Amino acid sequence: MIDDVLAIDNATRDLNQYVRSEVPGLQYIAVTADRILFEYAGGWADIQGQKAMTLDTTLMAYSMTKTFTAVAILQLAER
Repeated sequence: MIDDVLAIDNATRDLNQYVRSEVPGLQYIAVTADRILFEYAGGWADIQGQKAMTLDTTLMAYSMTKTFTAVAILQLAER
């Protein structure tokens, strides 16, 4: 349990640093088939409007859906 807490603290620290130095805002979620392991939202959803990124912020996926579809097809092909 302590290792899990330390891992979450380290991940949060690293993501905060990444948001401060590399990107204006970020959402991250780690999951298994049946549960959420870790959620993070940091930085800005709207820099000009000074709106913070939250876990409820809706983001556009754009062309990333192609990657999701490709991975799903490859997973099905492996079965």
